[in-house]
Parts: sequence; C-alpha cells; structure tokens
Amino acid sequence: MTAPPSTHLAAPAAAAWLAALAAQALPPSATTPAIWSCAILALLAVAAALVPSHDQKEGTHPKPARGGRWSSGLRRMVAAVVVCAAAGGVAGAVRVDAVRTGPVAVMAERHAQVKAELVVTGAVRPLAACPGTACRPRTLVPARLVRVRDDGGSAPGRPVRVRLPVLVIAGAEAAALAVGQPFTAYGRLSPPHPGELLAAVVLVRGRVTDVRRPPPPYSFAQTVRERLREQASALPQPARGLLPAIVVGDRTGVPQETNDQFLAAGMTHLLAVSGANLAILAAAIAGLARLLRRPVLAALAALPATALFVLVAGPEPSVLRAAVMGTIAAVALASGRERSGLRTLSVAVLALVLFDPELARSYAFALSTLATAGILVLGPRIADRLGARLPRWLATALAIPVAAELACAPVVAMMAAQVSVVAVPANLVADPLVAPATVLGALVAALAPVLPQAAAVLVWPAGCAVAGIALVARLAAAVPHATIPWPGGLVGAVSLLAAIVAGALLIRRLRRRHRALIVTAALTVLAVAIAFKVAAPGWPARHWLLTACDVGQGDGLALATGDGGAVVVDTGPRPDLMDSCLRRLSVTRVPLMVLTHFHADHAGGVDGVLSGRRVGAVAASPYHVPAESYDHVARALAARRIPLWTAVPGWRVRIGTADLTVLGPAPETAREASTEGDDAGPNDASVVLYARDGPLTALLTGDVEPPAQDALLASGVPHAQVLKVPHHGSANQDPAFLAAPGARAAIISVGRDNGYGHPSPRTVDRLRGLGTAVYRTDTDGDVQVAADGRGGLVTSIHRAAP
Repeated sequence: MTAPPSTHLAAPAAAAWLAALAAQALPPSATTPAIWSCAILALLAVAAALVPSHDQKEGTHPKPARGGRWSSGLRRMVAAVVVCAAAGGVAGAVRVDAVRTGPVAVMAERHAQVKAELVVTGAVRPLAACPGTACRPRTLVPARLVRVRDDGGSAPGRPVRVRLPVLVIAGAEAAALAVGQPFTAYGRLSPPHPGELLAAVVLVRGRVTDVRRPPPPYSFAQTVRERLREQASALPQPARGLLPAIVVGDRTGVPQETNDQFLAAGMTHLLAVSGANLAILAAAIAGLARLLRRPVLAALAALPATALFVLVAGPEPSVLRAAVMGTIAAVALASGRERSGLRTLSVAVLALVLFDPELARSYAFALSTLATAGILVLGPRIADRLGARLPRWLATALAIPVAAELACAPVVAMMAAQVSVVAVPANLVADPLVAPATVLGALVAALAPVLPQAAAVLVWPAGCAVAGIALVARLAAAVPHATIPWPGGLVGAVSLLAAIVAGALLIRRLRRRHRALIVTAALTVLAVAIAFKVAAPGWPARHWLLTACDVGQGDGLALATGDGGAVVVDTGPRPDLMDSCLRRLSVTRVPLMVLTHFHADHAGGVDGVLSGRRVGAVAASPYHVPAESYDHVARALAARRIPLWTAVPGWRVRIGTADLTVLGPAPETAREASTEGDDAGPNDASVVLYARDGPLTALLTGDVEPPAQDALLASGVPHAQVLKVPHHGSANQDPAFLAAPGARAAIISVGRDNGYGHPSPRTVDRLRGLGTAVYRTDTDGDVQVAADGRGGLVTSIHRAAP
C-alpha cells in the first residue's frame, strides 16, 4: 500500500488561494478596511497559538498527553490557516487597490486621451480582420503601463510614473511586438470590464511608435520561438501548427478544426504549455544525470533548464506553478532533503498566490494545480486498487489520467459547461506520445538557432509523435456524444463534485460483485440513453437549422453551424434565459455573434452567450446607442479578447453550413438613425441578415421600422421561407415589406404580458392573410426550423420547463 501524502500544508495554501480570490472581488472602497481586518485577524491567530495551555500554566503535564499535543497542534494548524488566509486577502486587496484607484483609474473613467509608455507582458494576439473593408484588423497586447501623460485639454498634463497592468487594443502592426518589448502609444483610456483586474484598456489611435528592442533574454526567447515555427513549417498540418503549441504554447498555427477536436476529446490542455512539459524535460535531464550517477548534478542542471523553459514558453500560470515546484524540489534534492510532492505543491501555490494574487483567478492555474494534486493524492490509491487485478504498470498508467480527470472535472464543468466522456481513454492513448513529442520538440527548438540542419532532421520524428496525438484527438472527437452538456458556473462545479464524492463513497461501501453490477448497470443505462438520443432525438431536432429562443420580451436566435456550434443573432434581455436556450440546443461554441442593435432586449444577454462558450467574433450595428449598453458589451468582449466588428451591407461569410449576408443598415439609413431619438434610432440602424443553410432561407430583421423597411424594399428583398418579424410584431410595419419575402413561416420573438401591446393583432392578421404560419415565443416557447430529410423544412415548438 502507498503511504498517504503529507497534507498539513495543503490547508494553509488553499486558504490563501481562496482569500486572494475573494479579495479581488472587493470594490475599491473596501480594500483598506479589508487589509486592516486581515492584519488584525492574523495577529489574533498568532497570539492564540502562542498562549500556553492551562496545564502548562499550572506546571503539570496534561492527563491525556496525546490529547494535549493534539490540542496544541490543532491550534497551530488553525493559526497557520488564518495567517495564510489573511496574507492572501491582503495580497488580493492590495492588488485591487493598486489597479482600481489612483490617477490611471481616474483617467480611464473619463476616457482621457493619453500618451502611454508600455512594456509587453504576455502573448500578443492578432484578431482576424472583419469580412469587409470598413474596419481594420486589430491586435490585443497585454502590457504594463510604466508612464502616462494626459494629453486632453488645451495643455498636456505632467507624465505620471506607474507600474500597472493594462490591455492595449492596437492596429495590425502591433502583432510584431514581443514579450518584454517597450513601445509608446497615443490613444484613449477606457475602464476595464468589471471582471478583469486591469487598470485600464488602452484604445490606440494610429500606430504604436517608439518601438524598441526587448532586453536580450526576451530577444533570445523570441528567436527560439520563430526558429521553431520555421522548422515546423516543413511538416503537414495539423502537425505544423501543433508542434510549437505542444512545445512552447504557440497556438497561432493550429487550425480551428483541430482546436475543436482537442476540446471535444478533453485534450485541450496539450495545446497549452503546462507543468507537464517542464516535468518531462526535468525527467529527461534527471535520467541523463542518473546515468552519470550524479543526483546532485541532476538537481543543479534542472535549475537553469527550468529558467530557460519559463523564458521561452512565457510566464503561463501552469508553467510558473511547475517552475516553483521544480525549483523547490531541486534545492531539496541538492541539499539531501527530499520533500513530498504534495508538500512541494502546497509551498509553490502559497508562494505564487502571495507573489501574484491574480493567479488565484486563473482557470489554467487551477487546472494545473488540481491535476497535480489529483495525481499525487488520488493516483496512488487508484493504482493500488487497480493493481490487485491488473499488472502494476498498467494500473499506474490508468490511474494517472483518471486521477487528473477526477480532480479537474468540476472546474472544467464550471468553465466549459460540459463533461467529456472520452477524455480518460483519449489521454491514456495519447500520453505515451506526449513525452517524445515534448523532448524531441524541445531539442528542435534548442538546435534551430545554432544548428538548423540538425533541427531539420529531428523535426520529422517530433512531427510523427505530434501527428499521432492529433489522430487520437480526431478519433475521440468523432465518437457520438463525446461530450455531455452540464450546468456551468459554481452550480455545475459543486453538483459534479458532489456526484463524484457520492459515487466514490458508494463504491467503497459495496462488495465487489455489487460494484461490478452497478458499473454494468451504469454502462447499460448510458448506452441505452445514447441509443435513444440517436434514434429519437426529440428536442432539439437532429437537423435543426434555426431556433428562436424564448427569452422573454426580446430577440435571441441561433443558426446551427454543425458540431455543437451556432451563430447567435441577438441575446435577449437576460443572460440566464439565453444561456439556458443554448444549453438546450447543446451549443458549446459560437463562431460569430451578431447584435442587430444595442437595445437591452437584444444585447442584454451577452454574458449568457459568453458563459462557458468560445465566441470567435461579434458583428454589430454601427449605431452605438444606448451608450451604457454598448459600453457593457465592449468591455465584456475586450475582457475575453473577442473582436467587435461593425457590420456593413455586402458582407458575406460562410460558417460551417450556414451562409450569411448582411443586407442592412444602409449607410444613409444609419446616418438618418443617428439624428433620431434613443428609442427609434437604434431600431432603424438594426443589422438585417439573410441566412441560407440547405433548404432554409431566412430573413432576420432586428427591429427595423418603416423607414428602414422602405430602404430595404428599394434595394430589393430576397425570397425567404422564414421571416423574423421586425420589432416583436409591433403595429408599426410596412405591409409591402411583410409580403416581400413570400415567407411560409413568420416568427415573432416576444414576451408574455409585455405591456407594449406586442404583437399587434393587426400585424398578426396581415401575416396570416398572406398565407403565412405565425409562431410566437410568448405562447409557443422556443420555435425551431429543421430539415425534414427530404429537402424541405419542418417547424416545431418547445416550451422549456420553468
């Protein structure tokens, strides 16, 4: 039996983590009281731990010696937990106070025009150019603001020296910036999204200037990454893009299809450099040193290798965690005092959270830490149980991915709103290929700048290993129902954790034959459920094309693109209603979201679409009114590095099986709308879409009023089988516009008892007089249009359970 790991440092580390996380949710006004409260609490805890017990005061020994020692040890443990929690709370509160108060925060609140001097701190992400000529490509640059000057007003202000994290949104030329590179930008400051711990968002005007060379270490790292990409370019896709991703975390060349396959297979962690990469390289160095019978040499060699790896791969949270763990373990090994893995992990987490409290909010840091903890704590126990029936090597190989998956599953469910049923077998098959891919890829990266000929030879075996990993992901993703939808957020994480714990306790209490019976029954139920899902899909239909979600008084539509994807057109007024509808449709990714205009009943549910889903880009109306709604959307997208495009007539984009064309608003309509009031103006500036997908043709009209409807009629309205009726079926409609598409079905997205009189009986009667079937979300619930398998369409309705 494997000895249990030492856990006495885990509780203080977890307390510091949670306290730092909670402190970063505080408003700026609460940071100073929080800091003082944490300091006082820590002093009280230390004092309580140092106070001698009653028996010590009397000079006698406690009767139950063991109980006395336990009481003293318990007090010290509680004191350690409280002190570490207080330290984490202070670190988090200090960070909040630094970024959300001071001159930069004041300038951001008033959207000041500034001259900013910055340094790149993270991977630069070029955003795809919008599908038209009316907007320019943009680049997202994580940076540190070091000097800022307010250029607004009649005279420039005095420069202010700071050291604050910001997000820079610049032009395409900024894509060439590298980590550590200083530059200057002129532009406007804007407040960050409330969920981001940034001082400001810098919207660059023109080009970045005064770009200087990064310091030599950063230049070296940039050269290594560039040479690795050059060597990998000799490989076919997807290995060409995957090799830099697996070795140094450079995902710029990974095809979107491959990204989707790794996500469905539960293997997406392989596309981001992590502690596993560092562990593999450290093991290779240690193995080489063992051949030389020099364990101290192995420990000392691991330190510069760790530093070089972090420099080249970048300070990713998982890499930092592994680097600190490796450094602690190497120092302990060199001094002859080896530490347990869990103790080392706890010290690493505590040190990192106190040094950089923002790591407490990082999903990557959480997944890396939990996976390591799962392998250290659960792995040996699972291996021991499996070892009674399987060869030890096979039991250990099975235990590692099972332990990591069980530990990470609640956080994955919180983040992605899904659970992969193929993750364990897929990772089990792929794991033997990860080590050779990482080691050979690292050798290619090391040799490419100095011996490119040798690197060109090694890149092919590395590419073969990477191609094998890609094959596993592709086959696993092709399994029917490879992922199961699960509630996202904290509710999903807690419910899945409870299910895992309950299942483990039940299995431990049952006899062996009962365990086998339960496992067999569970697999049978799962197989029957999948077969029933395939044979009788119910809702949603197997070949659904368009769904109008019941989001209350507002619009929220989805156009299927295949493989769990959908184009979302408007989001309704409430995030929870839009999120629930997309969950019912099993939509896990949104390549494009279209906001016809920024009224709350069309854009208020944006956060629901963003919750647990990958959104590629957002196209929206050129009329940014109401301002508060537009600002909320812009901040939410900037926080997640999602591009915001302006939709213009003539755009045409094909996403999956859906073909979309923007028909409006016409430029003259948008100009006229800008002179109207806040209520009518955005309606006439609504984005109007024409969608085609197989037998489906649909005209999606936002809230266009008769002036915009007349402009569309003048330019020509295409035939459409489905019409999304403008403005929730209000009475303000042009009869010629309603008749122009010749639609067989009309969908009115409207809320019950809305108080606006929507839909107007006159509008409904006109549509029915045209021979058009009318569907309403207030009475019918979700309205879905699907292919009937014979080249036609079928429309169905579904009332979601309250």
